[in-house]
Amino acid sequence: MLRVSLQRYLADKVQCVLERIEARDLVDIRAVLRARPRLRYAFQKAVAAQDALLLAERLLSWTAEAIRDDLLAYPGVDPADAISMRDELLGLLKTEGDPR
Repeated sequence: MLRVSLQRYLADKVQCVLERIEARDLVDIRAVLRARPRLRYAFQKAVAAQDALLLAERLLSWTAEAIRDDLLAYPGVDPADAISMRDELLGLLKTEGDPR
């Protein structure tokens, strides 16, 4: 049986944020980065590989209320994790576009 590395899983989750628009993907990314902080660089590369404008559009469409509503189906999941991950991703996109 083939196994997916956490690095590949993380890249797939970043892609999912772009395609599926489920707040749970943000929670999953946060969990991986907490469990394996050394994967942060791989995470940043995965974000950089995406269409920044489209990713920003998707992320900005998620208000805190929309995230909370989307996560109601997952008892025990803290919406604050998804909200902070959304904000972190937006920060990465801002930094990426900053010419300094």
